[in-house]
Amino acid sequence: MQYPLHPIWRFLTLGALAISMFLLVVILKLPGLLISLVLGLLAFSVARNQPVETYETTTLATSIRLSAEEIEGVLNEFEYFLFSSDAPALADRTLHRPALADSDSTIPEVERFYFEARAAQRFLNRLESRIERCRYSVSQLEKLLAVTDERANSLQESWLSARRASRMIDP
Repeated sequence: MQYPLHPIWRFLTLGALAISMFLLVVILKLPGLLISLVLGLLAFSVARNQPVETYETTTLATSIRLSAEEIEGVLNEFEYFLFSSDAPALADRTLHRPALADSDSTIPEVERFYFEARAAQRFLNRLESRIERCRYSVSQLEKLLAVTDERANSLQESWLSARRASRMIDP
């Protein structure tokens, strides 16, 4: 997989600017030269301040998305537990762990899982926009990766804990 360091539109813009500057010099002579110098300096300062997506930022964004898939995996397991009509899921939900299917459960581990599952879903809904907002900043992406990994681990632990607790309490 290739990671473009400089998008093609930058080269096209640079080429169009160079042609425009050349035409200004040819047509207007000295005033064209002065205008071309001003345009060149302006273009250089704008281009210098434009962020460039690097291999590292692309890799971090991919890692964040992989952590998000772990969160989605736990949420999908929970959804399967709640709504599947398969025999194992139905038996698990009705015979072995009915407290886990109750969103108003008084078991602390189950309450914690429901809270974390709702928070994780909200987090996933906003994640892509967060990645796009900080996709050029390595430090921001590293922080977002740490938060995403933390949430994935916490949700996984909470899911396992809630399953264990509801199994021990229910007959």
